[in-house]
Amino acid sequence: MFETSPTFDQKPVLGVIGFFVGAAAILLVLIHFWAGPFAPQQPAGVTLGELAGDIAKNAARKAIGLDPAEQDLIPQVWDIDRYLEIIAPILAGLAGIFGVAGLVCNEKWRFSGAAILFAVVAVVFQLFAFTILMLVGVLLIYAILSSLNLGSLVGLD
Repeated sequence: MFETSPTFDQKPVLGVIGFFVGAAAILLVLIHFWAGPFAPQQPAGVTLGELAGDIAKNAARKAIGLDPAEQDLIPQVWDIDRYLEIIAPILAGLAGIFGVAGLVCNEKWRFSGAAILFAVVAVVFQLFAFTILMLVGVLLIYAILSSLNLGSLVGLD
């Protein structure tokens, strides 16, 4: 006669769509993190060596009183890795939007909640991985500069 819980006559369409889009975002982030990068990359030694050389050259120019050399700006090439880095947060954002829309439309909360959770996890994992890799890169650059005794020229000592 009297019901204590609200009735849900509507199928959770938005929540289910958000669930699957969020799951796709998480899968894309994880695949790109563990299996990537997919585009051809220069060896890390070449990249770090070029960076150390540029730092040494500019530090030497600064030490003798000259302005550091102007760098030519090279446009960044769009490759599969850059597309994946853009598509994953877009999918996560769509999953969050579908999840919130499902909650607003009074759908069952489980699919909508899972969609929102998947969106948050995908974005947080991508930001966490980027931050950790950035810190490792800074430590590598510091180690290279320390081994070349350039720290005093660029103000690291």
